[in-house]
Amino acid sequence: MARSQRDSQSRREAFRAVRAKAAGYSRAEIRDLYEAELRSRGLPIPSPDILDAQVDAITRNYVPLDRLMGKSLTDFGKLLRGIFRPPR
Repeated sequence: MARSQRDSQSRREAFRAVRAKAAGYSRAEIRDLYEAELRSRGLPIPSPDILDAQVDAITRNYVPLDRLMGKSLTDFGKLLRGIFRPPR
């Protein structure tokens, strides 16, 4: 649990560090900066969808993040429906 909290804190710090210096950079450059920041802290690089949503959040574009959250909730709902569907 302590490691999870440290990793979470490190992720937040990496996010803030990149956001602080992101002005004037392209989206691809911000993505590279964020990946480098995560690697420097010994954190794994998330999946491309998550990484793209985080880069969008760094640039304060929350629409793709909202879309990803909506897709996740839809997939979770489908999973629950499959689990709790009465047998035929």
